[in-house]
Amino acid sequence: MHRPSGRGLTFLRQARLPGPGWPGRAAAALAGRAPPDPAGPAAPAVPLAGPHPLAAGVGIALAGFLVLAGQDATIKLLAATLALPLILAVRSLAILLLSLALGGRPLLRAVFTSRVRWLLLRRAVVNLGAWSAYFSAARSLPLGQLASFQFLAPLIVVLSAGWMLGEHSRLRHRLLVVLGTSGALVSGGSLGFEADPALLLALIAAVLWAYAVLLTRRIARTEGPLVQLTATHLLFLAVLGPLALSAPVAPALDQVPLLLLAGLLGGAGQFALFTAARSVPAPIMAPLEYTSLLWNFILGYMLWRNVPGPAFVIGAGLIALSCFGMLAGLRGGMVTRLVRGGDR
Repeated sequence: MHRPSGRGLTFLRQARLPGPGWPGRAAAALAGRAPPDPAGPAAPAVPLAGPHPLAAGVGIALAGFLVLAGQDATIKLLAATLALPLILAVRSLAILLLSLALGGRPLLRAVFTSRVRWLLLRRAVVNLGAWSAYFSAARSLPLGQLASFQFLAPLIVVLSAGWMLGEHSRLRHRLLVVLGTSGALVSGGSLGFEADPALLLALIAAVLWAYAVLLTRRIARTEGPLVQLTATHLLFLAVLGPLALSAPVAPALDQVPLLLLAGLLGGAGQFALFTAARSVPAPIMAPLEYTSLLWNFILGYMLWRNVPGPAFVIGAGLIALSCFGMLAGLRGGMVTRLVRGGDR
């Protein structure tokens, strides 16, 4: 990846989504119309990208979720002895240094002069709020139950992407997402939970993560992945930095490589997801996160010898069926986006 020159920011700032010339625009229109947009009259909805750009984006997203599962395992190893704010602050610092090494001053200028800088700030705040709610709930909820509540987010994305992004999914796709959500709940053992105030925090985290996914897709129509990555971790470092400085335990020398690895994996995984968001509609992108549950259990067995029970096997089967069904339906135009004058 080259370092952008002063002649322009095309490497950092992407154009709006292509119009009818994009492969697949000539496909048949979806039956019915989406709700009209206040900004102006809407044309009939048409299928999104053709199979090749979409398939490439899905592959990038799946790789991103795999890399982020490795990041989570690394953070879990470090969290046994280090304070979480310290770990996350060092991770954000490492990601920022890598981003600035690639983008330099033009990258910072792109962040602070972006036409959607307030959306960038909103997404960073929402993401930080989701992390805060998630780890506050983690104090009293079992890890499996907590993780499975996180996977309510894809269902929320699919149900709200139509009116927030103009990306409408067919009934078959929605049913497959419900199947994947059921698998996540079964795997985490959340079907038999007891009432706990922390469940509300876990639900808030899921809602905030869903909103962050929708904002990511919206911003990706204008800005490139490095801009989103930098804006997010500038805020994270500003908030978590002071907390990290007051951490009771400083990292030992042999923990520094793991801290840097967490930053490298986190940056690479998020960069992949931001890149995939340019071509993958939110209703398709969000359910792919179910695969990270499978990676987490595999890594849990490899690193800590955690043996999953029968519930996980059943839930994993439901998740696999859901994901295979959605991937098989990509060529069938399972998700459409309303075409408006601004997107042509």
